[in-house]
Amino acid sequence: DSRVATKLIPYLLGNGGQDARFFPPIVAIIVPRNADKTGIENFYPQPATPGKDLFGELFDVLPVEIDGKVMDEIPLSQIKYNQTKCAFVIADGQHRAMALLAIQRQLNKSWADNPFAYYYDHIQVTKEMVASIELPVSIVYFPDLFDGNPALGGKRINLRTICREIFLIVNRSAKAVSDTRQLLLDDEDFGAI
Repeated sequence: DSRVATKLIPYLLGNGGQDARFFPPIVAIIVPRNADKTGIENFYPQPATPGKDLFGELFDVLPVEIDGKVMDEIPLSQIKYNQTKCAFVIADGQHRAMALLAIQRQLNKSWADNPFAYYYDHIQVTKEMVASIELPVSIVYFPDLFDGNPALGGKRINLRTICREIFLIVNRSAKAVSDTRQLLLDDEDFGAI
């Protein structure tokens, strides 16, 4: 919460001194919730119609429609999902997502009894300040990880292990920019110029 409140939110709101503000995409994996909503299932249910309808009442990926015309030839899709039966596990971008949640809570004054609200007391947000913020999200799913798929052949793989693996791959692969390169590229630093 400290990093979100002192670094990410001021950056997003334009209070960090940068002219260009950009967040890389959040990587989220859509998964089925447990019946008691305390976690996620190990597998997606079997597809209703293999190759056509993904996971029926859970979620489906549909082609984009523009002016009533299905746009099959462009690589865009829309996702239709059941909010009570699906969850999004964030594999990368937890702090970025938390920044947006905190901004929304500040805007709507909806912290209630959240013990971390005090981190954000100093932040004043208006609808105009956030009207142009866009945050890309990559939604990932694994169509072969459905219950009873014979192609899995007894492999010890499920949605929980995949979510952890994606998190580890993304975060192990990240490499910080060297101090030298940061100095050379900083247009605000007279020495770099």
